[in-house]
Amino acid sequence: MKTVTLKDEAYYKLASLKSGNESFSEVIEKLYEESNPPLEKYFGILKKKGYESAIKTWEKIKEKDKELFAKKMKELENR
Repeated sequence: MKTVTLKDEAYYKLASLKSGNESFSEVIEKLYEESNPPLEKYFGILKKKGYESAIKTWEKIKEKDKELFAKKMKELENR
């Protein structure tokens, strides 16, 4: 358990977000989760929206980038 000091204005803003028997800790945790959703929430979102061609293009670009990187590394090794 930690003690936190708030300005009166911040305290009243935080208190206004409480509902029922919710603690300040629960309010802060809820706010944090809302502003930092887990990345898993977005997995597959492009496929759901019909961006399959954009995904394929991006995968091709990534593959080409890997090839160019490998080629450049070989060039540097042979110097």
